[in-house]
Amino acid sequence: MGVTEIVSGAVLAVCLALSCFLIAKISGWILARDEEYERVHAKDKETEEGGFKAYWKGVFANMKKYGIIWIVKAPVSEFTGYTGKELTFTPKKQKVSAARLIFAVVVGGLCGGLLAYKFGIDAKFFFMTALFILLFVIAFVDADTMEIPPYLNYLILFMGIASIWVVGDVPFIERIIGMACISVPMMILDAIIPEAFGWGDIKLMFAAGFLLGWKVIVAGFLFGIFIGGFIGVVVLIRKKKGGKDHMPFGPSLCIGIAFAVLYGNDVINWYADMLTSQMTP
Repeated sequence: MGVTEIVSGAVLAVCLALSCFLIAKISGWILARDEEYERVHAKDKETEEGGFKAYWKGVFANMKKYGIIWIVKAPVSEFTGYTGKELTFTPKKQKVSAARLIFAVVVGGLCGGLLAYKFGIDAKFFFMTALFILLFVIAFVDADTMEIPPYLNYLILFMGIASIWVVGDVPFIERIIGMACISVPMMILDAIIPEAFGWGDIKLMFAAGFLLGWKVIVAGFLFGIFIGGFIGVVVLIRKKKGGKDHMPFGPSLCIGIAFAVLYGNDVINWYADMLTSQMTP
């Protein structure tokens, strides 16, 4: 490992360590908002428990009530997520543990070095470094709050739009397929089985699929499935959660996407070569 990899690792380590304080701010705001919401709306559970159907019911109700004004306001509301404007609450002060800071430094150093080794110092390297920072924030916010703020996912989508001209390594058709090939099946499954996936998870795969293309996002999803299954087994063995409790899937998806960015194409090519060799007489 050369000087470039070491410097890149050090920079990403610092960025992820600083991200821990941002995570604490976001998580503290969400937790305080949710507690106040539960207190104020304790008797109103329909929207919260209705899943997919209740979500779209609320969308059509707003369209009917506010008309053209809602069409203008909807993109802004979707980007920011539920802000709890009718609530009065004070964000919680979340402490940043030393263990999380150490973990951030170790992961940042390792991932920064691998990104520099994999891509060199070019436009794609900077895009993937920014993606890793966002994935780190998303993973821990979801782990802390069971929620992925929409603006974090849409920042990834905006990166995908910018990368069309700045990087240009992924064909546009692969981006379109990547945007839908995982997120749409997840959305359909969520409609069939309420709360099978969170909307934040679906939006994450939608945005990351457009940035990375279908090959990497499919590999990332498969990696995430295996990682999530492993974590779930470990958690259940340690009896920290019962079989009916929910476990955030976002962290597993984030790890899977990060691993796919580094090694997804290599795994796909290896698998394709293996299939080709078996089919060849």
